[in-house]
Amino acid sequence: MSLDKKRTIQLLATHLNLSRFEAQRCLETLLTLWREELAQGGSIAYQGLFTIQVRTIPTGGRSIHPQGRLPGHYHRLEIHPSQPLKAALKKHLK
Repeated sequence: MSLDKKRTIQLLATHLNLSRFEAQRCLETLLTLWREELAQGGSIAYQGLFTIQVRTIPTGGRSIHPQGRLPGHYHRLEIHPSQPLKAALKKHLK
């Protein structure tokens, strides 16, 4: 099973005794905050779960793009699982 937006809203509403509308607003607010933080080059860290960060990678002007040369860098989104998450994944994905 996948935890998509619709299911996340449903679970938030159930677990927190919120209306679906309130749960959707909470989720959308969280995602907006994450998007803004990452867009500013920041990171998101949740102890025991993961860290998300944007890494700037220099290209040295050598990368070719169909529309011409790329600027001297590009951005890559990196997700690093925590040690507890790695252990849980290892245990459950045997």
